[in-house]
Amino acid sequence: MFQTLKLPAALCFLATFPAHPSARAFDKIPEHQRALVFAGWIAPTPEELSATASTIDPEAGAEILHRVRQIDDSEYIAPSTEEYFRIKIFDEKGVGQFTKVDIPCESDERFVTSEARVIKPDGTIINVDEKAFYDRVAIRYGGKKARTRSFSFPQLEPGDIAEYKYCITANDNIVAARFYFLSEIPTRHAVFRIKPAPLAASYKTMAYFYKCDEMKVRHDDDGFNCIELKNLPAHVAESCMAPDQDAQPWILFYPVMRGQTAQAFWEKTARAAGKRVERYAKKPSKLVRETAARIVANATSPEEKLARINDYCRANIVNYWIYTPKGGHDKNIRAMRDRSPSELIKTGLGNSDDIPVLFVALARAAGIDARIALCANRNDGVFKMTLPIEYYLNEIFIAVKLEKGWRMYDPSHNMVGTGMLRWQNEGVPALIVMPKGVEWITTAMTSAKRSLTKRTAKLRLNEEGTLFGDVTIEYSGQAEITARYQFHNETDQKIEELVKEDVRARLPNAELSDINVTNSSDVLKPLVLTYSVKVPGYAERTGRRLFMQPCFFTKGEPARFTRSTRTHNMFFRYGESFKDEVTIQVPAGFALEEGSAPVNLEPGNWGYYKTSIALKKKTNEIIYTREFAFAPLLVPAEAYKAVKYIFDTVHSRDSHTLILRLGE
Repeated sequence: MFQTLKLPAALCFLATFPAHPSARAFDKIPEHQRALVFAGWIAPTPEELSATASTIDPEAGAEILHRVRQIDDSEYIAPSTEEYFRIKIFDEKGVGQFTKVDIPCESDERFVTSEARVIKPDGTIINVDEKAFYDRVAIRYGGKKARTRSFSFPQLEPGDIAEYKYCITANDNIVAARFYFLSEIPTRHAVFRIKPAPLAASYKTMAYFYKCDEMKVRHDDDGFNCIELKNLPAHVAESCMAPDQDAQPWILFYPVMRGQTAQAFWEKTARAAGKRVERYAKKPSKLVRETAARIVANATSPEEKLARINDYCRANIVNYWIYTPKGGHDKNIRAMRDRSPSELIKTGLGNSDDIPVLFVALARAAGIDARIALCANRNDGVFKMTLPIEYYLNEIFIAVKLEKGWRMYDPSHNMVGTGMLRWQNEGVPALIVMPKGVEWITTAMTSAKRSLTKRTAKLRLNEEGTLFGDVTIEYSGQAEITARYQFHNETDQKIEELVKEDVRARLPNAELSDINVTNSSDVLKPLVLTYSVKVPGYAERTGRRLFMQPCFFTKGEPARFTRSTRTHNMFFRYGESFKDEVTIQVPAGFALEEGSAPVNLEPGNWGYYKTSIALKKKTNEIIYTREFAFAPLLVPAEAYKAVKYIFDTVHSRDSHTLILRLGE
């Protein structure tokens, strides 16, 4: 379903590098100027200083003249990543694109150096003061910290050259490294180098090319593998776009055992995962047997027993690889590996490797033959069977064969309801570890109808057009998982900020109060959001009339797709549906002068859209209902016009206006 976009062969050719442990300057720069890219700056050429437009895209506001990305993974647990950019600014648009530069750094990485400067057309150099670099730490779900280093180029103007470079080190070897070729602006010249991690004699480093012509990689005398590319177009970001792993061309360097086929690799990986499980689950301990008996007591079917076991793991075992409870947890336990199911039961702490083993042990103790399944992740791109890297099947789930086929469980992610997987793990290959051999399946998808957001608003409108009232939002399916990840373990103040930010994005003058998320920390109970709202000027008053949009939950939302054409395939995380009911009490003296429901859309494989409007005369209330579902997940770019039509039509009909008139 994905369109293959290949880079022309002319864009991919080998670079010639002098042998040296760090990246060299570019081949066209005179020999005496070939200082190390990361040890010193390289003087720009007269052509670079005088350039007035991109040689690749004349409309581009800026262009990367040179880019070098180098990974040295040759030292034990001390890999370094170095990157250098030289950027030519052509106009104010380009200036705006580089007002601020953000350099990401993962939780297990740290910055070593970072430098930047501006070169004026006359050769004048303005260095970025080291104090201008500042770090921001974002706390991700689970307490993991991701650092971003930011800075701004001083006195940046059209005609300038902006340069920056940095070095990052990590706490563990990279082993497999991917290089993305494209950036947000065109690239005239890019060099990618990697010195792989030390490998045993039985292994070798291979290169995998995606959405680009395969090329022969040069192996330099200094141990680096390198490629060079020229005249790369910009990577155009579009709404609802697939992850970079699917949307961009890239090359991956990875280790592989000599002579081993991909099929043999996956079978070996499955056997290794199953071996540890069988060690603990073949003969469950007394504590495991007693715990299982208590969990499944009075359960009448295998499905009910499995649901109880899964909910036990979700509610009682904290996965410290994913999040840190408010009170923290024992760091010594966190440092342990290969903990038994009994230890998890006693401490209430585990990780994504341990918790599935506990599930299997409990299920086996309850008489159910549960199996470990290794699962792919849609967020990592389409699974490639021929790419033998454990990372692409690195999530462990439980598979149980019931009357209707295989049923999957995810006890490690406590936000995920029983009988579901996260959207990332739906509709992807999974490898089930069997007593003898393996079995491949494709995981099931949650229907759009099941991933429902039910929204109810009971509101009243005054004669000035101000709207008041209360809102309730209930979530289910993938919509609930998404909401839980947003609110779980957050303070009341943070939840308030999140809800206000969401509503004010479409209703800027909305005033919210009494915000409450029920069961945000209790994963076994329904998640419900409630708040009170006041929106001055919600309806427009003109003389004796009020013009009002009854669809409160979509008022102010922008159109989903604005471009007339599409380059990339469309990627929707999951099918979802909405069921809205809005009751608006009309102000005293006003009556509905003109009003009708928007026209429904003919339902199809894509979903449905239908509305209704009723008037309750006794209370002078307008009752508006709306149902909308969209089911497709991957849509080729060729079908963009059809998808855009659906969303444009829904957006237009959601903007439907009613007219209220003040009586004589």
